[in-house]
Amino acid sequence: VFLLAEDTSALRAAEALALAAARARSLAAVAGTFVHDLNNQLNLALALLAQVRGMGVSADDARLCDELAAGAQLGATLSRALARLLARAFDRRERVDLGAAVGEAVAAIAKTCAQRGIPVDCDVGPNGVSVRASAGEIDGLLVQLLLAATDARPQRLAVRLERVAAALAGGRERTCVRLHVEVTSPSIAPAAMLAAAALDRPDCLRELATMGPHGQVLAQVGLLVRRLGGEFTVVVDGACATLVTTLPVEAPD
Repeated sequence: VFLLAEDTSALRAAEALALAAARARSLAAVAGTFVHDLNNQLNLALALLAQVRGMGVSADDARLCDELAAGAQLGATLSRALARLLARAFDRRERVDLGAAVGEAVAAIAKTCAQRGIPVDCDVGPNGVSVRASAGEIDGLLVQLLLAATDARPQRLAVRLERVAAALAGGRERTCVRLHVEVTSPSIAPAAMLAAAALDRPDCLRELATMGPHGQVLAQVGLLVRRLGGEFTVVVDGACATLVTTLPVEAPD
């Protein structure tokens, strides 16, 4: 009988590197979808509003100014969200407001959803539900999860948070926060695909690397959720698949 002791620091470093690379890929994907439109909206708004606002304008001109102002405001919101996503630390655990993080992730994918004609219903309630995690890890988790949902080309996305009492991994029951991402599709095929991808867990990082970017997404999400002490599953009801992430709530100081 042999007892083998192995230093796992290299494995942990490889896990963190794989997750960081996945996060960077997902953030780059959402950034590229709105940079061009952002420049157009802001430049036009700054140039035209400065000249037109001081003049007596017709109703049509006033409506155009309002549309440009709305576009500039949206662009500013997206740029601030992306800047925070890119600047957050990836390896330091801290108290993270999950409601605020979900709101920023939804803002980050808004352009992708608009291009694909996917309406998004986001109900995260009041902020203040916190989890103990790396802010960068949470950002990567949420953006990857939402991008996986949009890749299924659904008719509608619904995102909501709720507090629940759950026994994670068969442990004691404790207060948790549960994120539901409901993906409503025109047929049962996309829902079945999401469920299969979530259940296909890799046995090792080498196997994860061979799955390709699309095959990796939900496997990476599941890995990251487990690293944070939570649970991830996909619940299918006909043509609707709900991606469910459960994380323990950080108790207030």
